[in-house]
Amino acid sequence: GRFSWQKSIPTLISAWKDIQKKNTDWVLVLIGNGDINSLIEGVENVKVIRYLQPNELFDEVKKSGCFIVPSHWEPWGVVVHEFGLAGLPLILSNKVGARSTFLIDNYNGYTFKSKNNKSLQDAMLKIMNSSDKSLLKMGKNSHKISSKITSDLSAVSLLSCLDK
Repeated sequence: GRFSWQKSIPTLISAWKDIQKKNTDWVLVLIGNGDINSLIEGVENVKVIRYLQPNELFDEVKKSGCFIVPSHWEPWGVVVHEFGLAGLPLILSNKVGARSTFLIDNYNGYTFKSKNNKSLQDAMLKIMNSSDKSLLKMGKNSHKISSKITSDLSAVSLLSCLDK
């Protein structure tokens, strides 16, 4: 992704800094392009990876325990569908348009209030304090929800509009 203003990276980093006082077993991995060095300087357990090819990204996803979209403006976000299909629990701000399609709170992840450090912390801590069994179940639930939209169904849906 790109580390642009609407992605709300400062909120994510701020929440992460506060969480480090409570739990240091997890690492926050940010994948994308853009200068965020000043935001992460001196912050523990943060790793930035620049743009990855799809096969390299998949390797990173396999090592992940959750996917977070902290955006304060995200009309859709195809990436939510992709990471749901990959079987990750989701943490999405209430400003992510794809949230209503791909996230059911407490089933496959959590919603938090956009630009709200405490709300994001609460969602992250719920994930971080979950058992491995619970996280795997949430990941399977993400995959199940995301599987309801396929390229075949999208094509048929589009063609049905043309027939009218």
